[in-house]
Amino acid sequence: MENAELRKHFKMNHELTGILVNETNTVSASHKIQKKNDVILAIDGVPIGNDALDGREYTFRTSYIAVCHIPFQ
Repeated sequence: MENAELRKHFKMNHELTGILVNETNTVSASHKIQKKNDVILAIDGVPIGNDALDGREYTFRTSYIAVCHIPFQ
């Protein structure tokens, strides 16, 4: 979450990264778990960057969608 005011509202210190859930797809398995205004910090221990990419140090970064899709199958 890059917006400073949102980070302040959700009490995220400068070291935390994550994304804000704006909506969930009603046909998604995650719909029963994730709710609007949830902040996702990590998935299966993989930190989610403020830009919705995972925080692993590789030559490329994986999108949140790719990381999230597998656990809910």
